[in-house]
Amino acid sequence: MDALGYQVGGETRYIHSCGHDAHSTMVLAASEIIAKEYPELKGWFKAIFQPAEEIGMGAKAMIKDGVLEGVDTIIGIHLRPIQETPFGMAAASLSHSESISFSYKIKGKAAHTGRPHLGTNTANVTAAIVQGINSIKLNPLKCGTINVVRIEAGEASSNVIPEKGVITINIRAEDNQFGEFIFNKVDKKVNYIAKSMDATAELLRKKEIPACLSNEKAIDLCRAAIIKVLGEDGLIDNLLSPGGEDFWYYPRSKKDLKASYIGLGADFSPGLHDPQASFNLDTLIIGTLILIEVVLEFINRG
Repeated sequence: MDALGYQVGGETRYIHSCGHDAHSTMVLAASEIIAKEYPELKGWFKAIFQPAEEIGMGAKAMIKDGVLEGVDTIIGIHLRPIQETPFGMAAASLSHSESISFSYKIKGKAAHTGRPHLGTNTANVTAAIVQGINSIKLNPLKCGTINVVRIEAGEASSNVIPEKGVITINIRAEDNQFGEFIFNKVDKKVNYIAKSMDATAELLRKKEIPACLSNEKAIDLCRAAIIKVLGEDGLIDNLLSPGGEDFWYYPRSKKDLKASYIGLGADFSPGLHDPQASFNLDTLIIGTLILIEVVLEFINRG
């Protein structure tokens, strides 16, 4: 489930460097234990195994297939990197950031490199845009980042002033309003610089992963479950993460759906998406027990 491709020894290998195999294992184990060991429970729950989180398309596909029908509360879980959460601790509410990825097509004017004054060099324009984006200052009291992640300009020949270019940008923001604020600042800067250099910037595409939309009742379920398994000292009430998660499409798509997302300490290192990633395997037991307690707590509360 969502293994990522890496070049290892000249070959493409698919590695679970984000822990999705662990998440599937914990949900499957918790579901089996509840079904076998708690036949007296009066209620029901649905175990969801969602692919394609890494490309931001899985939750939308699951919603389209009707996975939320009859669902009142939804809980997610993810191992956390060691930099965020140590083994033996868990967050009742993992507050993901909004992620916005977008690209611009930069259009200039081709010319001979011996006569550059007759053209508009998109290599220069994209370089200026990068500098302009890096000059944007954000409120230091709010969590937000802007990164240029891809630039292209020019064709195969080195004696042509390039007329086409592409620049791709990623924004992370602690909430959806701040994310849109940052996007508008970037969009204004990109278009202003392009115009000032006699070029144009056309927005090609914009992909958004929403920020956390958690609910206090759902958080309280997770809080109670974590305390039962790890004790008060093992509880982190809220953890703000710069990472994005398409899980938040679920509460966005269904009014009154209560949602929360557990961040599980696992000593996951060196970090998420590192091909050498590993974690403490005892985390599988802890995560399974927490998920069981979440379900028991939910059903017992009625």
